[in-house]
Amino acid sequence: MVKTIGSVDKVLKRKPRKDIGKKHKTYKGKPCKHKPRRKYQRKIGNKRGLWLRAYYRVPMSKDGYKNWKIHLRPKIHKEITNMKLSPTFREVPFEYIDTKQKFEQFFADNLWEGKFVIMGGSNAKTKTTFKPVKICTISIKETEHGNIAKITESVRLHKYKWFYKG
Repeated sequence: MVKTIGSVDKVLKRKPRKDIGKKHKTYKGKPCKHKPRRKYQRKIGNKRGLWLRAYYRVPMSKDGYKNWKIHLRPKIHKEITNMKLSPTFREVPFEYIDTKQKFEQFFADNLWEGKFVIMGGSNAKTKTTFKPVKICTISIKETEHGNIAKITESVRLHKYKWFYKG
């Protein structure tokens, strides 16, 4: 029944049930039959490679920085992502990126000078069954002998079991 407007509950706190989280032993005077709980085996992945996307980071323009309110300016990053120049690498084999040196060399060979945020795919259950997560930040410098890459922020690499194998 709906409360009338302006009425006050006499009971301020209701008592919780005493058998919360417990199974019923009897139902209608008869003993209950409980099904045994199933033990599921953990699913072993069968991926052959990893989906990677390198988000190209560029400095924000002065006009874009001035568009922010004055009290918010110190809190924002002065870099933005250029999505048009963000290449995607589909199914990169784990043999190419299983150590730190190979990981840096792969991106030094395939990208140009600048700062990149490397995003990989998570195993999260979403509507699209794909969730991009930040793996690390790589800065690439151009030298006489070729490009040299260096990992500056390793956020998620230690979580992957295929990494640090070599």
